[in-house]
Amino acid sequence: GRPNDARQMFEQACAADSTFTPPLRELAELYRRAKKPENAARTWLRYAQVAPRDIEAHLGLATAMKELGRHDEAAAAAAKALELKPGLPTAIESLKKLGAAPQ
Repeated sequence: GRPNDARQMFEQACAADSTFTPPLRELAELYRRAKKPENAARTWLRYAQVAPRDIEAHLGLATAMKELGRHDEAAAAAAKALELKPGLPTAIESLKKLGAAPQ
């Protein structure tokens, strides 16, 4: 409905508690839907740093980096997701699309 209001709310939530990941995920998704890949990538990266074992954070980062044309970083993020959950189809597919062989 009102993406600017939602963005502002999630930014405030992130500022209030930078370790609480749900607002980071939502903010990254808002940026992706608003076609702001640099903001999305920055937010996914922050999410991955706060929650390094969260597969969704690494997959989101991989997607954002791919949209920015930063394929090496996208492949590294997808590979991290695959490391966390071996055999993960989404990570394998991402790596194949990036021309990187899944490990």
